[in-house]
Amino acid sequence: MEDWYNVTTEDIIKHGGEGIITAFYSCSPTTALKAIYPKHNWMLWRFKKVPNGYWQAVMKDSKQQKEIMDWLGNEHSVKCLKDWYRISIFQIRKWLPIRSSGALCQLLERVYPQHKWERNKLTRLRKVVRSSQRQLFLALKQLFPHNRKDRQLAFKLLGCT
Repeated sequence: MEDWYNVTTEDIIKHGGEGIITAFYSCSPTTALKAIYPKHNWMLWRFKKVPNGYWQAVMKDSKQQKEIMDWLGNEHSVKCLKDWYRISIFQIRKWLPIRSSGALCQLLERVYPQHKWERNKLTRLRKVVRSSQRQLFLALKQLFPHNRKDRQLAFKLLGCT
């Protein structure tokens, strides 16, 4: 089911599905998939193209915003809210069409209002390098979950002493 998030209308047409996708689903893979697999919990934000007006609706729906940010946090191994400071806007743009770190900060403030967000920490320019190092660290931690020495050796070999 995960693979469906990468399928586009063009892919369906290219493989002979133009008649079906056009006649029954308004050229929308998301509409087709929701109809064909109604029991699956589709995360519309993960599709390459979302239905028209989707993001405007999300900005009015705090429950959906929380679901998206919780999922995104899980994807980036956010264990506590302070971990958001270690994720770059570029990493988030892979999943969400957020234009700026200011927009990200507004979203985080709406979803997690109990936390006192430090906007300057969310907008640091050097954070891109640090967030990439964090991703590498988390990947190595998964590869070597119980062996700290192997993890340290891998860091050394990668030049991340």
